[in-house]
Amino acid sequence: MDEGSFILNAAARKVRWIVPASALLLIAFSLFFRTEGESVAFEQEPVVAQIPTPVFSVEELLDFSPVPPVLPPGHDPVFQLPDAPSVTEKKAPWVPARIRRVQRALHPVIVREAQEHGLDPSLVKAIILAESGYNPKAVSSRGAKGLMQLMPGTARSLGVVDVFDPRHNIRGGVKYFKELLERFGGDLKLALAAYNAGTRKVLKYRGIPPFQSTHAYVQKVLDYYEYFKSRERSESA
Repeated sequence: MDEGSFILNAAARKVRWIVPASALLLIAFSLFFRTEGESVAFEQEPVVAQIPTPVFSVEELLDFSPVPPVLPPGHDPVFQLPDAPSVTEKKAPWVPARIRRVQRALHPVIVREAQEHGLDPSLVKAIILAESGYNPKAVSSRGAKGLMQLMPGTARSLGVVDVFDPRHNIRGGVKYFKELLERFGGDLKLALAAYNAGTRKVLKYRGIPPFQSTHAYVQKVLDYYEYFKSRERSESA
């Protein structure tokens, strides 16, 4: 065998090994990247946790941890509730079951404080629902605390001892809202706007401030108020 033939035969043997090996490498790489992509996609799928709804007694509601949860900015109010339905609509209760249980536990406190200050209990319930979603530990990104979202300075001026105690918070919030109503001549919308945006803003703009969030807040409380009044009428009928 001459030198040229020997070289050709050696090259042919190498080619026979290189081609299958390259094919195996390509298959391995494709399987690796396919598995990696699938695992990433699996990790990105949302996981929905089924969390049981807690049942509150009055004692459990009033005996809570002194350390409240702090919400990140842009997440006010605490509970994003659906818009209140029209009073004329015949639908099932739209308030979550957990909130209804807490509301029933707080009903005597709300009625007592509302009647003491000459307010409709349904209005107080509507404000609490819009402010905190009946979460006694609620803390907004601005520092408002408790069921009626009292700012620290406002709470101190009202003599609120424990802002996270539902009884103290409701007493202070009702008293403060009554003061706003009297200041604005009984105008409910202006009082609600002042509760949300501050008295100075209402006085500055001589009406509801031109803020979308404040207008939405006022309308939401009014819708909730009508809802609670309609339930009260149906229950007393």
